[in-house]
Amino acid sequence: MPGILAQSSSLEDFLNYAFPSGMTSDPGGDQVAWTENRQGARNIFACNGPDFTPKQLTAFREDDGQALSQLCFGGTHIYFVRGGAPNSLGDVPNPRSYSEQPKREISRVPLGGGDVVSIGEGYAPLWWNQKLYFLQKGQVYVWQDAIKGPEPLFKVRGSVHSLTPSPDGTRLAFVNTRKHHALIGIYNLVEKEISFLCPSLDRDQSPVWSEDGRQLAFLRMPYEPPAIFVPQREGLPFSIWVADLETGECKERWQALEGQGSRFRAVSADNQLWWMADGSLMFPWEGEGYTHLYALHQDGMIKNLTPGPHEIQFVTQSPDRDQLWWSSNAGDTDRQHIW
Repeated sequence: MPGILAQSSSLEDFLNYAFPSGMTSDPGGDQVAWTENRQGARNIFACNGPDFTPKQLTAFREDDGQALSQLCFGGTHIYFVRGGAPNSLGDVPNPRSYSEQPKREISRVPLGGGDVVSIGEGYAPLWWNQKLYFLQKGQVYVWQDAIKGPEPLFKVRGSVHSLTPSPDGTRLAFVNTRKHHALIGIYNLVEKEISFLCPSLDRDQSPVWSEDGRQLAFLRMPYEPPAIFVPQREGLPFSIWVADLETGECKERWQALEGQGSRFRAVSADNQLWWMADGSLMFPWEGEGYTHLYALHQDGMIKNLTPGPHEIQFVTQSPDRDQLWWSSNAGDTDRQHIW
């Protein structure tokens, strides 16, 4: 068999292999889209039921090194980001040394195929309330039509990330990073006001709404000066907090133990905290030496959902909040399986 493979395959065959990545679905789960890198040319593909026949939506032909990422379904279009993240000097990747510096910008393409239209510079697109929200240089912008163009939604000190809409569509939670600390902010679209939940000098992140939109949970990481080129396996314990949006009261629901697992270790996911339909909060923790998923129940008790000598990597939640899906090497050290 190795001899047959060597005779029938060439180096060019292997180099021509297509690499798909970044798969995402629409809210109803009827359509999926992904990016594909074939011989360096990156393009977007999509398919829908019932036959799920793939269709190429974009027609980029050059190996220009410009990444396609952050696909987002919105109405009759798919929004996406073209171009890589800037470095510490603000320079976007330009591997082909073009005389005109590339930009990281948001574009859209019809689901049925057609011309790619640029919305403007930005990243982290979010289709919500029939509008496109996105980030540009750490600030929030909104785009609704080509005539007005993108407009700033609000301005805050520092930079913004992790836009998280409320279930009723009236508020937008976000993380506001200010150098050594980070705050959880709430923007009220009706009153056009910003409020901050339990502000401190810690690093708060991963906001998640309760199903009824009355509460918001988040992770709190105590600030510690970074140790350069030295592994930090222990530190000040992270914790889970819950804020009541009606009273403004915040409570610590759980704190990691000191020592092993005290420092937070993230998994590959859109968020690091999941509020389930039964009211429990799911989160990753290395409390037993491996990255596992834990459930924090309403009575304060926690349970390891994925015990054993293995690691959790990718995690996502079902739209009805009833299930979590993850990948791990449980029972098969060298390979990952979906659970």
